[in-house]
Amino acid sequence: MQEIEKRMNGQAEAAAPQSAADIERDARAMNTLMQAYARVKKLDAQARRALWARVQGADFLTVNEKRAAVGYGALDGGDVLGSGPPP
Repeated sequence: MQEIEKRMNGQAEAAAPQSAADIERDARAMNTLMQAYARVKKLDAQARRALWARVQGADFLTVNEKRAAVGYGALDGGDVLGSGPPP
């Protein structure tokens, strides 16, 4: 996502519209693109929250297994069952 955002910013800076109509058209296109990007970011955040809720409720997983499921590294002493600290 950060790469997309960088490219969008770079393209906006590099563009040199020729007329007021070009500026208006480009502004509408950028607004549409930014709205779509915001929806994707929101979905990503919702998916992460849902995953963490499922992982927290899995009493059969160790702390380190839960951390691995959400993309975090292992902790010393984390190979025990339980909720433990958040990742």
